[in-house]
Amino acid sequence: LYQISASNGELSFKTGLSQSRLSILRNDDNSKLLAEELVLISMAIEKHPWEVAEAIFSDLTIKLPSNGPAPANADKRLTRLGFYLEEKSRSQKAIEAKTGIKENRLSILANNHDSKILAEELYLITLAMEVQPQEIWRFLFGHLKLNPVEKQVEMKEKWSNRRKMNKK
Repeated sequence: LYQISASNGELSFKTGLSQSRLSILRNDDNSKLLAEELVLISMAIEKHPWEVAEAIFSDLTIKLPSNGPAPANADKRLTRLGFYLEEKSRSQKAIEAKTGIKENRLSILANNHDSKILAEELYLITLAMEVQPQEIWRFLFGHLKLNPVEKQVEMKEKWSNRRKMNKK
């Protein structure tokens, strides 16, 4: 994220992500970027999430495709990713073989609504499924919106006031 010219403050006001979190993402190579965070940041800098993902994860690759078995019957409580995998008839075992993401982790992402997919994981899954990136990213994160301008201004004012008080 260090390549993004927008300041942490500007990104924070637009996305609602804390400035400390943005600082960690920019400066700590070991930090894990959630896919949801990538989508919000992409929206804030007016780039498609796939463009940003390609810039960040260009060194990641998948293994050669293989045909895996069809997925088992779907659970009614699948996450959006789980529904997407089922809709596209992709087995977790086949995705594991291509991406190296363990089937247990894929199962958690497909079934546990409290789980959060990492941007790196979604990038690899998108490559492995050979689908249009916009399709899967929109399906999973089409509900996300940047803070309205009024909220951004309010957050900026609060942040500004806090800085003034800290300087006293």
